[in-house]
Amino acid sequence: MEMIKEKNRHFDDLYDFILVDGNKKLHIVYSGALDPYWMMEDGRLFGVRENAEIDFEITKEDYEIYRLFENLYNEVITGRPYGMGEDFKNTREYNKLVDENNNITWISDNGYIDFEDRVVISKEEDKIKLKFIRNDLVDTYEFKSNWCISIRFRNDGSKYGYFHTSFQNLYNKIQDIDHEYHQYTFEEYEYLKRKEKQKRL
Repeated sequence: MEMIKEKNRHFDDLYDFILVDGNKKLHIVYSGALDPYWMMEDGRLFGVRENAEIDFEITKEDYEIYRLFENLYNEVITGRPYGMGEDFKNTREYNKLVDENNNITWISDNGYIDFEDRVVISKEEDKIKLKFIRNDLVDTYEFKSNWCISIRFRNDGSKYGYFHTSFQNLYNKIQDIDHEYHQYTFEEYEYLKRKEKQKRL
């Protein structure tokens, strides 16, 4: 997977990022409205009323990025969003987010839930899986992008309460990834050894 770093259009001290895997591109950006967005594209143009899905996987081969997504996943699943000392597992917001199989479903904070794009986040042994979903329902007063499935994480007024802080934290932390220097951890080294062994079998 390739990671592209770009200057944010609104703030001189911030960068946005594009994770590229083949024809799939995950844009992690910060908007002028002070909210992070994930925007997923695969080269298609979407019709006004179209059901669509795009899957995207982040594995330990891209270890620093993987750890950021793993931390986000763990914070939400344990009910302890970033910076919050309180346990939110027994809240309405948690029950809206997390299902019985420990999948996280975030419906974009851009508008009404029936119409909005959504992302489902799940975890397997060595990967975080993202499934971006677009439905064919269109609200008269809302706009859907024709080039990407777009997820907004409101920092003010999110339907998921304090859980937005974990998504903002991921955006903040990805700023610190050093493209020029990478030091392998033991866990990453073990993963790469397993992958190499599987290729030889």
